[in-house]
Amino acid sequence: MFDNIVCRADLPGKPPAYIGPGHVFQTKRFDCELFGYEITEDGRLVCTSKTGDGWKSVECDAPEAIEFHGDLCFYTGHTAECGGYDFVEYVARFTEGRLVWIREASRTRTTEGKIVELPAEGPREVRPPWDMPKVDITGGMASEDFVREGRGPLPTEEG
Repeated sequence: MFDNIVCRADLPGKPPAYIGPGHVFQTKRFDCELFGYEITEDGRLVCTSKTGDGWKSVECDAPEAIEFHGDLCFYTGHTAECGGYDFVEYVARFTEGRLVWIREASRTRTTEGKIVELPAEGPREVRPPWDMPKVDITGGMASEDFVREGRGPLPTEEG
C-alpha cells in the first residue's frame, strides 16, 4: 500500500500541468496504511487523516504535527497524451520537523515499454523562505576525523 500526501509548499521548477493546488501524491516513506499527510505552506509535516474501519479515511480533529527528520520521497503519475505514462518524483528534506528543501528527483515517461528520462523544467530545487539553523552532524568532531572515520563526506552549503 502507500500513504497520500499533499504538498502546499512550493514545488521546484515548473511542475507538470496535471499537478495543481491540492494534488494528492503518494509516498511509501511511512507505514503505508493509507494515512493522509500534508506539507504545509510554512514547511511543517502534518498527519491529516488516518485509516479507519474498512480502509475508510478518518479525518483527524486537528492536523497532527510530525517531528520528521530525513528525506521524504513522494511521487505521482499521469497517463500522457501520447498514450504513455508520465511520472514525477520529488524529495523533501526535513530537519527537526521543518522543511529544508524540495528537489525534483526524476521525471520520466514510459512509452511502448521504454522509460525515457524527461528534462526538468526550471530549477530542480526550491528552498523555503525561512532560515534554517545550521546543524552540527559531526557531534563536535574535527572535520578530518569525521571523514576519516567513514561518517561523511561533510555536507556542502548546497545541501
